[in-house]
Amino acid sequence: MQYVGLDKQIRKNNFNSLLLLIAFPALLLLMFYLLFYFTTGEHNEDPNLLFAQVMPFVLIGVGIWFLIAWAGHSAFIRMATGSKPLERIENKRVYNLT
Repeated sequence: MQYVGLDKQIRKNNFNSLLLLIAFPALLLLMFYLLFYFTTGEHNEDPNLLFAQVMPFVLIGVGIWFLIAWAGHSAFIRMATGSKPLERIENKRVYNLT
């Protein structure tokens, strides 16, 4: 197994995270388009027009979702794992390692 440096792992993780951030709104938009495409055939409505009208609301919703996640991601992780931030006063040796 080939050694992979920490910088390369960080770059790969950041790239994969970017792909996931792009894929989430794209998947939601695709789902809404398919929903309109398959449900408007019997009503003689244009699915493209309906999609264009709904798309800004979907993107605003995704933006709000991202803002909530960005603002609270550390708190969410701490709540889920029961962890607490590392204080230098309490543990100097471990703090200096990080």
